[in-house]
Amino acid sequence: MVFSYYAFQAIGYIVDIYNGKIRAEKNIMFFALYMSFFPKFVSGPIEREEDFVAQVKELKSVRFLDEQRMSEAFGYILYGYFLKLVVADNLGALVTKLFNGYRDSGSLWLMLGSLSYTMQIYCDFAGYSALAVGVSRIFGINLVQNFTAPYLAVNISDFWRRWHRSLSMWLRDYVYIPLGGNRRGVLRQCINVSIVFILCGIWHGNGLNFLVWGMLHGIYSVIDVLIRRKKNSDKDKSILSVVKGRIITFCCVSFAWIFFGASGLKTAIEYCIAMFTAGNAGTTFIAQYNELCKETARTNFLLVFILIVILMDVISYKKNKPFPVVLQDYACGVRYLIYYLIIIAIIVFGLYGPGYSASNFMYMNF
Repeated sequence: MVFSYYAFQAIGYIVDIYNGKIRAEKNIMFFALYMSFFPKFVSGPIEREEDFVAQVKELKSVRFLDEQRMSEAFGYILYGYFLKLVVADNLGALVTKLFNGYRDSGSLWLMLGSLSYTMQIYCDFAGYSALAVGVSRIFGINLVQNFTAPYLAVNISDFWRRWHRSLSMWLRDYVYIPLGGNRRGVLRQCINVSIVFILCGIWHGNGLNFLVWGMLHGIYSVIDVLIRRKKNSDKDKSILSVVKGRIITFCCVSFAWIFFGASGLKTAIEYCIAMFTAGNAGTTFIAQYNELCKETARTNFLLVFILIVILMDVISYKKNKPFPVVLQDYACGVRYLIYYLIIIAIIVFGLYGPGYSASNFMYMNF
């Protein structure tokens, strides 16, 4: 996965030069820094050369100990650690039990497992991306915002404008548009969208489950294209329409994540079947809760932390800027209190220390 991000940047750079959008960088040090800048090297975001190198060339005018920039960087880093260590890693223990023991779990628990994985992968990858942005801010570099409240998207197209944005933009500019985009009629547009998401699925892994995940998003996107062309639904901004769109989009995305998170296609299909047919699996909900969630206090707090993440995203969505940046608008006392509470949550509930490895970042495994 590490080299795939490296390769994507290199391909984009070469194609842009070939198409005359940019000129080849003559300074080998600037180019080397663009390709191997350590915060983004492992899992992105995928940067464009003209944006990144332009910032590097202006670093001589950046004051290192700039209070505003350091405050934002600190906010991003704390936010990233909270998402990763407190939410994603604690959810991971429950998700692993459910995905491995789906034959012995009831339908309701399997649905909760799907929702848990949906939050886990978001908090894990968004947490890493926030750390990358925060560390880069320390050095005066602004990286692409990879996530902008994706689970508040009103349709699947909106979701992909908010989820893993640097990859979405790369696929749009270097695959979708060269194929013809939406310029050659509805049928060709649907075919192009399908090709993009099949490639996206294959890129994430060589198992058939990843291919099905990509195909599902291709089907979702084709349906979205047809509906919006027929009903011009983008103009329908009623509260009911927006809420309905968000619920449907979230459920579709969450269902597709099952294929992404399962160990194989057979496991994913069996999980989906059991999710709708297992009933209570011969035991009570409380009995399964006691078996799956032995650390009751930690589990109860985890639900609170998920609600906090949702609240952060809602605030970010309404303010139209990342939550760590929103924090800068608050009075110092309020901002420091939030920082303090996040630090306490990381220390008390975060998973770290001996045995913890950076490989625990989920997107490093694909």
